[in-house]
Amino acid sequence: MAGAVPGARVSRPRFPCFDGLRAIAVFAAIATHVGYVTGASAEASYRNYTANLEIGPAIFFMISAFLLYYSYVSDSYDDREPLRATNFWWRRLLRVVPAYWVALTGLIVLFNLHVSGLHDVVIYYGFLQIYDTQRFLGGIPQAWTLCVEISFYAVLPAYAWLLRRCTAGRRLESRLRIELLGAAALVATCYVYRAAVYAIDGRHAVGRIATHWLPGYLDLFAIGMALAAIRAYVGRRGTNSLVEWVGRMSWMWWLLAAVCVWLVAAHLGLPRLPQADNTPIGWGADRQQILQSLSAMFLCLPAVFGAQERGGVRAFLRWRPVVFLGTVSYGVYLWHEGWLDKWMSWTGRASLGDLVTGHGHYRVSTYPLILVLTIAGAVVCATLSYYLVERPILRLKDRVPRPLAARRGAVV
Repeated sequence: MAGAVPGARVSRPRFPCFDGLRAIAVFAAIATHVGYVTGASAEASYRNYTANLEIGPAIFFMISAFLLYYSYVSDSYDDREPLRATNFWWRRLLRVVPAYWVALTGLIVLFNLHVSGLHDVVIYYGFLQIYDTQRFLGGIPQAWTLCVEISFYAVLPAYAWLLRRCTAGRRLESRLRIELLGAAALVATCYVYRAAVYAIDGRHAVGRIATHWLPGYLDLFAIGMALAAIRAYVGRRGTNSLVEWVGRMSWMWWLLAAVCVWLVAAHLGLPRLPQADNTPIGWGADRQQILQSLSAMFLCLPAVFGAQERGGVRAFLRWRPVVFLGTVSYGVYLWHEGWLDKWMSWTGRASLGDLVTGHGHYRVSTYPLILVLTIAGAVVCATLSYYLVERPILRLKDRVPRPLAARRGAVV
């Protein structure tokens, strides 16, 4: 079979289920964080699950890799001029930075988030906290995942350029094989890197944060990019019986995702509280990440393959309330920790620190109450962020500043 006709235009498919996946990711993160702060992860009967619902970052990383790389690999398959790296970075900057800066400033001013001195300002506003052993969870604690995303944005154009060079002039099937080999190489790099960190400094300050740098999560991004390469290939060659079967079995993929979450929560013996001295390293940490990677992949499969208007799974992901929550999920992600701390204070609930020191008692109603209140506060702020900051700013995505537009940097 011949490859794609150079310069030919293939219509870009819509992926309407991804907002629903974002909603699942952000609320899994909130459920975990509320469990830590309220003490539910230490005291409640369902503590193993609230302590190990850390699938949110895996889903976010995989979605980001799929959606961003899909455009690049599609252009490569079609021998079409790709988006310039500077244009790509400009769009990513508009999508991520303004809302984050507004949230960080709002949390400092309105929620008494602790930031002191020029050094803190540079670190937190510059997305550098994951490289600082003293500030890794400072500022907006959950923003460590955003720092990983930023580093992925930085290197993606170069990776796309490299794969484009490696696949140029080849048949479409050969291009897909090379793309999948590239993804496999990234997965291998991830686990070699993690093994090196564990061996050199796994229990010390630098080692504990180094596994949270981009190389430590390359497997998640690689799976997303591999799915993008396969989906773009299917868009040009058409479906076959295997692809159609994958698209039909949406409930099976979600059931397998649930099994992976259950295995992490109930059978790995992981610590229920995120303390430095009991954080798993080596195989204990790797098997957790492998299961979370598989769970995220299974959740994403119905959104990538199959008729997007069919099945109960996709109906849920496309349900308007779920789509709305996914649309504003970035703001929910940014604001929820601030609201969590405030609701704990305003309702007089014993914090985890109080419970550990014996100065408070865990109340069964604490977790569901604080969870609902945290979600409510975060959704309000997220809605304002989306309509007043994020959406207006994104109207500038095609207005690249002249100094950037004039540069001929790496292309993707």
